[in-house]
Amino acid sequence: PKVRKRAWDALDSYEVKYEKVAYYFDTPQDICVSRVEKRNLDKNELYLPVDVMVSYYQNIVKPTYDEGCSEIVIIKNNE
Repeated sequence: PKVRKRAWDALDSYEVKYEKVAYYFDTPQDICVSRVEKRNLDKNELYLPVDVMVSYYQNIVKPTYDEGCSEIVIIKNNE
């Protein structure tokens, strides 16, 4: 929420008012881990330690309308 608040505050500083739409990718952790492991096998991709990705995943907070969003789009990704 702190990062999103900074983004919303930055938008509010402009004279033109922007619609605040949050996109949330609802992907299970095991799929995220699988994708990172696959990407890490490609020498042309940046390496991301799985434990770092898991740490990021555990800290994600779903957006809420209380944060000032005018719309929240949830993208389900359960491949």
